[in-house]
Amino acid sequence: QGRAEVHIPLFYPRQEEEIRAMFQAMAKKNKVPLAADALPTVPADRRLSGADIESVVLAARRATLTAGRSEVTRADLQAAVDEFIPSAQGLEKEMQELAAVLECTQLPFLPPEWREKVSQPEGRSRLQERMVAIRQLLEQ
Repeated sequence: QGRAEVHIPLFYPRQEEEIRAMFQAMAKKNKVPLAADALPTVPADRRLSGADIESVVLAARRATLTAGRSEVTRADLQAAVDEFIPSAQGLEKEMQELAAVLECTQLPFLPPEWREKVSQPEGRSRLQERMVAIRQLLEQ
């Protein structure tokens, strides 16, 4: 608060359409040609960050080029998703999300599950306590 009146939180893509949009954006950013039906199925519980999705797209691109093809197919992307091991920074990711929620200035900016947690009695206090606990664990 102070420098900006509105704080808009940013979260990892969770909904299928958000995940698909992130794949398209990362392919476009890296000039990776995708087949029309190339976007893979990614369970939302994988919680891939934008950087994770970019790594998957680039891995699929390498496999495509190694196979002598120019266009990334659905099979290429699905194999890259299935083989991808996200970083083991689960607590850091959770802390990032908590920070986004706690800094948010308007409930409508939050996804439904976070809006519900914040709106519960003592909701923000519980989230702040969790944030402190995570910081303590990471400092050890």
